Amino acid sequence: MRPTFIPCASRSTAKRHAPWAVVITRADGGFLAFDSVTTHATWRRQK
Repeated sequence: MRPTFIPCASRSTAKRHAPWAVVITRADGGFLAFDSVTTHATWRRQK
């Protein structure tokens, strides 16, 4: 699946909005929630 953007100021708020997320990482204006470590690793390599 693809990452989900969560526009919020804190990681704890992002975790409440995406309890299914395995990895939550900071992005411009909020956080990105990933459903798998593999998807996150692919996203990091593409940056």
